[in-house]
Amino acid sequence: MKKYFLSIMALLLVATALVSCDDDFDDIKVNYPEGFPMTGVWRSEYTNYSSWATNYENDKYEYTVIFSVDNEGKPTCTVLTYGKRGEDVEARFLVMFNSNELSYDAETGILTASGKSIIDANSMAYVKKMNTDTEVSFAYQSDMNTLSMQVNIDGDVVRVSTLKPATIPNYNGYQLSGQDDDGKYYLVIMNYEETGIAAVALAAEARNKLNSVKKIYSCSLQANGYRMVNVTTKEDGTTTTTEVLLTVNEKFNPVLVANGKTIPLTIAASDPLKQSVFE
Repeated sequence: MKKYFLSIMALLLVATALVSCDDDFDDIKVNYPEGFPMTGVWRSEYTNYSSWATNYENDKYEYTVIFSVDNEGKPTCTVLTYGKRGEDVEARFLVMFNSNELSYDAETGILTASGKSIIDANSMAYVKKMNTDTEVSFAYQSDMNTLSMQVNIDGDVVRVSTLKPATIPNYNGYQLSGQDDDGKYYLVIMNYEETGIAAVALAAEARNKLNSVKKIYSCSLQANGYRMVNVTTKEDGTTTTTEVLLTVNEKFNPVLVANGKTIPLTIAASDPLKQSVFE
């Protein structure tokens, strides 16, 4: 798999050399960073589909890749995928892959994340690939900023995508939940039909009570995260405004800032279009 990926990168380097003024190809050497970014967000700019997906020539997917650090201090790679398969009308928002088995080769500039695919069994073209051996590889391009991503599931190269740096993950369409230190439950469902809308449940006493306290918030993407505002009008005509912020902490894990608290969140690894994991 790495050999295949190296071949792609070699072609890119040769193409760069052919348009340069330096004819001494033997001296071409790329100095890659000694380490890979421990934290950060990258989002897809271009995706090429392999022969494995030729039955779905109208597939349209985008990716968000999050490099974060878990509670044990281990670097973690999470791949979110958004899009639709073939002629499907409904889009899918899924956690495709999550792993802290990462290895980086400074000679080639390639980071490899290994683990199991965690695509929901009822979703997309990955039905036969769920919970199988998966490698997601990332290679620096010549600007040392853009990344090339290759997804290899059970020996099949299913996606090759170009990623650009971003400040905040694209959470639109996903569900996130968490608990505060008092044991209260929190839920954020980013709307997947209309941008600018989110359903938020704050400080529910029990997990199965989240939907009963859920309210609709207007949502706007700011430099520091998703600002969400709910305005409730009382019977006497007065209004109450509640504002929360969905963002990432210094380790690039999702958090909700609400009621003076910062609540750690987890992204739901199921399809929000089909069911709520909180019901």
